[in-house]
Amino acid sequence: MSHLAFRDYLVLKPEVAVQYAALKIELSLEDGTLKPAYQHVKQPFVDAVALEALRYFESA
Repeated sequence: MSHLAFRDYLVLKPEVAVQYAALKIELSLEDGTLKPAYQHVKQPFVDAVALEALRYFESA
């Protein structure tokens, strides 16, 4: 469920989507791949936004 809220929240909040895209670009340039290390580093951002998204949709 949180991954759907994350996706929908990015659609509703383009400024957050831009932040996420910038993070992914930065990490891929550092690592060059989508390895588990890349996923591990971006996970705190994803978790924080997913929690924010769930709170947003619960209050709507």
